[in-house]
Order: sequence, then C-alpha cells, then structure tokens
Amino acid sequence: MQRLISDVDKDKFQAILVWKISRLSRNMLDTLALLDKFEEYEIKFISYSENFDTSSPIGKLVVQLMASIAE
Repeated sequence: MQRLISDVDKDKFQAILVWKISRLSRNMLDTLALLDKFEEYEIKFISYSENFDTSSPIGKLVVQLMASIAE
C-alpha cells in the first residue's frame, strides 16, 4: 500500500485497475483516502468486476457502500 501511495505521488499512473474494490483495501477510511488521492492526481480508478463512475455523486455513493461492505 505504501508503495502504491509513493508511486501515486510520483505521478506514475494514469489509472488504477483492481478486480474488486475490496482488493484495494479492507478498511473503508483507507479506501476513501486512496480514492481522494487518486482524484487529486487525476488518476482514474477502475474496478473490473464492479461498474461505477466515481465522477458522479451516485458513483461516489456506490463506492462508499462497496467499501463499507468490503470492510
């Protein structure tokens, strides 16, 4: 996780792809903090098996629900 954050800070990514949001983190606060960091660096977040758009309010709500369930 620390390596991912370090590489995000170095602007190494255009997108982050995960199988499910639960693979990103098992902690809802960590997941939301990472998603905020991705947004700050304009990195697109893609969950392969779950379809949501984090650029819309509904998409952000879905992500929060999924992160809560993953926890």
